[in-house]
Amino acid sequence: MNAARLGFKAIPDPHIPPQLKQEVGNVVMDIIRDYKVNASSSREESLQEAWDYVQAQVECCGWVSFYNWTENWEIQNSTEVLYPCSCEKAQEEDNRHIVKKGFCSNSTLNKNNTDNWPVHKEGCMEKVQEWLQENLAILLGVCAGVALIELLGLLLSICLCRHIHSEDYSKVPKY
Repeated sequence: MNAARLGFKAIPDPHIPPQLKQEVGNVVMDIIRDYKVNASSSREESLQEAWDYVQAQVECCGWVSFYNWTENWEIQNSTEVLYPCSCEKAQEEDNRHIVKKGFCSNSTLNKNNTDNWPVHKEGCMEKVQEWLQENLAILLGVCAGVALIELLGLLLSICLCRHIHSEDYSKVPKY
């Protein structure tokens, strides 16, 4: 776990602060370590589904590498050979967009040899970082647009409040 955190901090990038890299690495490693087939809360389930989606779409596994999944409690304590289904290499191009959840089992694999898991070997850290850098302008534009709309709403509500006090409502007929 500490190796994963150190690996993410070691990547030099002037645009992403080290604290952000460390925090994202910590969150992802917590998701991987605590990943369960039956999530105990809707928040936990949402985080797991989001991580499954990232791994399936980006075609990666784990944070630094697929070895991160060996820290998962269910994988460690299972009598079967388990690996994350969302990391599984798609057999056909059409199946790439189907996001599998949970753990897959393969009885032909050796329990102690994770190198034989039929999963993507690359970690998601670099691919996620690359995606963020490519889409940073779009993300900032959306945030600026939302902030501008909120400020406009605030300005209009202030104008409305000021206008209400200037009207004489005593002449309005009452029913």
